Amino acid sequence: MDHKKWVVTFLFTSLIAAALGIDFMGPPTATLKKGQFKTDFTYHFSENDIELEDGEILGFSIRDVDVDDLETNRYYATFTYGLDERIEVYAKLGGITVEEDELDLSAGADVTYGIGTRITTNKSKEVDWGVGVLANWFDVDDDYSGSVGADNYNGEFDLDAYELQVTAGPTFKFPGWKLYGGVFFYMLGGDLDAEESGTILGNPYSLSASADLEADSNVGGYIGTVMHLTKNVDAMVEVAVLSDGYGIGGNIGWKF
Repeated sequence: MDHKKWVVTFLFTSLIAAALGIDFMGPPTATLKKGQFKTDFTYHFSENDIELEDGEILGFSIRDVDVDDLETNRYYATFTYGLDERIEVYAKLGGITVEEDELDLSAGADVTYGIGTRITTNKSKEVDWGVGVLANWFDVDDDYSGSVGADNYNGEFDLDAYELQVTAGPTFKFPGWKLYGGVFFYMLGGDLDAEESGTILGNPYSLSASADLEADSNVGGYIGTVMHLTKNVDAMVEVAVLSDGYGIGGNIGWKF
């Protein structure tokens, strides 16, 4: 197999894919009382398309590349604090695994972290309205090396990416459970830089590559439910849809 072709394919799909996917959003309204804490665990699966833009290999521009059906699994812990009954803030820490079926590639779990807030803008007995904002960051720096027969290679890459999700909508309140949903704006951006050198059939080579990435679409809708299992324990299930992707997930949390 042409080693340089394999390296470029891997970097421009599997590694970039490690930063992708619609994330779990939860209700667009605040869920805690003033001074209350909540900790929860979330699992979320998503599938969507991305586009690689402004790519360069060895200083030469390459055409934009569409990558379809990236499957992302996220799992993380979230810690939330109620500033008052209308505003809460949270932080999250976890990992990601990603697969791309067409090229049969996968990326290992990388650490992701994020912060967010939910703000209730209007309250009533039956329904609350609000907005939520979530920002995630990824910073992956790594190096690798290996050999193919008598030839060897080594390289390094730097992937910096971010996600921003903004939600708006209602939360309907019923005895023992809630129904929430609305619209959301999703933005993905980042940069990848990679370098590799080595030998092929005893001849030295070196290559460099870079690319910008962004999501193919930015606006979607979502719906979910909150089930009050006990006074202090809640469970959520949620589905989100974009024109070129979807996400489904759930979590369970404890308030104290």
